[in-house]
Amino acid sequence: AAIVVFRRAPKNTLSCVWAEAFLPSTGSASFEGVAIDATNQRVVAVGHTKGSINFGGGSLTHVGAQDAVMAAFDLSSGTFVANELWGNNGNEIASAVAIDGSSGDALAVGSFSSSKVNFGGSEVDNSIVLTTEAFALRYSFAKAAVKWARRACSTPGHSAAKAVTLAQGKVFIAGTHASSMLANPDMLLSRLGGDGDEPWQGIYGSVSADAAEALATDPVSHDVYVAGHSKGKLVLGSVTLPAGAQRYGFVVSL
Repeated sequence: AAIVVFRRAPKNTLSCVWAEAFLPSTGSASFEGVAIDATNQRVVAVGHTKGSINFGGGSLTHVGAQDAVMAAFDLSSGTFVANELWGNNGNEIASAVAIDGSSGDALAVGSFSSSKVNFGGSEVDNSIVLTTEAFALRYSFAKAAVKWARRACSTPGHSAAKAVTLAQGKVFIAGTHASSMLANPDMLLSRLGGDGDEPWQGIYGSVSADAAEALATDPVSHDVYVAGHSKGKLVLGSVTLPAGAQRYGFVVSL
């Protein structure tokens, strides 16, 4: 796993401010998502590791086949700030992270296949054995603890959270859901309250594979935008995307 911070220099060139690489004791590691906390001047990265790993605060002991990780560093120097590892006997992956600007908390999402995972005191159970479930959690840097963690999809099956953003105190999550390992995935959209409450979700699918891959929030209007891909006719509320001869990308305003 590696993290690199660049700064734009004159004449539109880029210069490296700092870079760090982290090697696990065995296997491999990767960061999948990153977010900037401008108020507290830190960069937060999430991902997974297949071995014990040290981000600067001491070795984090590997637990299962693949463990989810989160690490934070000083934005200017790369100095270690905080880290966490979550896992059990299966595969846990943190895919994306967003920062709550009002509190500095990190909102992380991903997937887990273990029967249950203890996210720092908040235990999340898998709804069905041998499935992959989407998860979401809120981490407080001020308290160095997970405030809450929960499944990000209440419908049994195989789900994965791939993106997260915040808008007016709500947590928006995007990803995929499939009824079985052999079924084409559908697009998953979830929304939670800031405390992990008030869950809402929508699953939207066509005859082909569909996925929501990215989210963004307009800082002025607070509108949320989701980007993804499909091939078939996809009905998203009042918006209908026609079927295509090939897979197409889409952007939708929620």
